Amino acid sequence: MNTPLMIDTYLPPIENNPGISHPAKIIASDGKTYFLKGNMSKDNDNNKLFHMDAALAQEALSYRIANFFNIPTPQIVYIKITEDDLVNFPKLRFFHNFQKPGLYLASENTGSSELNKEFRQYYHFYSFGFPGNYFHGFLSRIQNKEDISKIIYFDILIANIDRYKNPGNLIFKDVGDGNIMLAIDFGYSFFGPYWSAHEYYSNIKKEELLHHNYPNDLATSWPQFILQQMNLLGQQSSNSIFDALSKFIVFKENPFLKSNYRAHELSNNILTKLINEIPNEWFVQGEYQKNMYLQFISSQIKLIPFIIDYLVSAKNLNNSNGGKLKWETGKHIISL
Repeated sequence: MNTPLMIDTYLPPIENNPGISHPAKIIASDGKTYFLKGNMSKDNDNNKLFHMDAALAQEALSYRIANFFNIPTPQIVYIKITEDDLVNFPKLRFFHNFQKPGLYLASENTGSSELNKEFRQYYHFYSFGFPGNYFHGFLSRIQNKEDISKIIYFDILIANIDRYKNPGNLIFKDVGDGNIMLAIDFGYSFFGPYWSAHEYYSNIKKEELLHHNYPNDLATSWPQFILQQMNLLGQQSSNSIFDALSKFIVFKENPFLKSNYRAHELSNNILTKLINEIPNEWFVQGEYQKNMYLQFISSQIKLIPFIIDYLVSAKNLNNSNGGKLKWETGKHIISL
């Protein structure tokens, strides 16, 4: 992935143009079709552009960590946009908000557009309180249901605040006897795509959130706070994507335990290697920003059993252990 590809062909905008970054559909120099993502978004109310200055670094890092956890995702590549591309394909600049040449990120087009459309339509009605028979029927055809708990664990680990309120962040691939679910779009991990250009809350900086500090008026504990921000708890979580997916998690044993084992293999050395594979120009504050991500992930790994136990208890998930999950980390067994 370290060698950038070039744009060979620009394709018409994808249906409904999902995502605030308005990804462009292209054929790259390797002959494959990709969705090309930038780091600018537009406020449609006043036509103002916003620089999502952390989006590319966070997306690239999250995909690398997802691969470490064997979470199904599309392949990602670097794409180099030239000034000639912006001239030859003017929609890149004026429709997709690519404002200057440079290195960007793209994910391979591996899902089924019809299945993705079906998923979004069923979720739309389900989210408004209509009976979810069709939606649950769609989800029941997922062949890799064991990956649901892995994706939930991973999203909590990276504080991905967008997955469970945005049906465009899961895609599906037809495999004949059912569908494979893939996780995409991690730009909103680590509490959002901004580093310095925008504060996630008006009274708290992103750096504070990465230090596990949160506004006291929003939650009584870190587990409550992060789960609320991820749309896993609270009024907004009713009829959410998480609620629908959680019905397919099997609780005969702790379904998050294998992910927890894997997380404890994610050493600082491995994390440092993954972070250093990302282009330096995608980081606003260089080594300081890299260290913030590393420290946050390392701290989250220690806290995540307590976060998930809080979630299981609060949502009354079908835990056959009576609301208690057993976690084993190294030589220490934690029974929550």
